[in-house]
Amino acid sequence: MAKERYECTTGGSNKFWEVEVVKNELIVRFGKIGTEGQTNEKTFTSKAEAQKALDKLKKEKLGKGYTLKRTLTIEFATYAQNGYDGSVSVEFFKDAELAEKAAEKDDERYSEDVASHEIEIDLETGKIISGVKTKVDDD
Repeated sequence: MAKERYECTTGGSNKFWEVEVVKNELIVRFGKIGTEGQTNEKTFTSKAEAQKALDKLKKEKLGKGYTLKRTLTIEFATYAQNGYDGSVSVEFFKDAELAEKAAEKDDERYSEDVASHEIEIDLETGKIISGVKTKVDDD
C-alpha cells in the first residue's frame, strides 16, 4: 500500500499522521505539521494482520477529526551546468547534498547551479498544484 497522510487542523490542532504497510510491518509517523515527527514500527505475523491493525487505527483517527490529505509533496534537487556553447545539462537528485557532491566533481569550466525544489501534486487529478524553487546557490 502507498503511504497515506492524514492531518488534523481543527480545534487548535496542527498535527499529522502518516501510515503505510510494508510487507508485514506497520509504519506510523506522526507529529506537529512542519516537523519531522516521530516514527513507530510494529511487525505482525502477516501483511493481512498489519493491514487489519492499520484499518482500525485509521477509523480511530478519522473519529478524532483527522482527514486524508489528498496531495503529495515531492522534494528534490537539481544541478544544472551551463556550457560555453550555450547548452544546459540538468541532473535530478533526491536532495541538495547529493547535487552539491556532483557539482564538486564536475569540470570547473562550467557555471554550476544547485537548486532545491518542492512540488505539490493533487492526488485526485494528478495535476501539479504548486512548484516552488526554495533555494538557489550560484557558484
